[in-house]
Amino acid sequence: MNVNGYDTPEIRNCFVLLLKENNFDVRYEAITGLAKRLNKSVAQLIIQELSEDKIDDRMIELISYLRDVSLLPVLYQIKDKFGSSKKLNMCIENLEKLKVKIKFTQ
Repeated sequence: MNVNGYDTPEIRNCFVLLLKENNFDVRYEAITGLAKRLNKSVAQLIIQELSEDKIDDRMIELISYLRDVSLLPVLYQIKDKFGSSKKLNMCIENLEKLKVKIKFTQ
């Protein structure tokens, strides 16, 4: 949703168009907008961004928005490659808790 709480197909389409931007900040905002709307299609884009030699912590936060436990292996790979950080550890912890919750509700 935007600042006013609106979520329309037009807004989502604008975000999709902005995913092709070369400017990282613009692309990040588009990915954020879609992730906050639980659009699982951005998971692959986040994985691509996180596979770079240098990663932005903001991308790690986006995984939390998606609440997708299948992304845990990616987070553990990042931890192995770059070491831990507060944001990374928090994201892993949140998804591990969610994974346990999902397991108990099945």
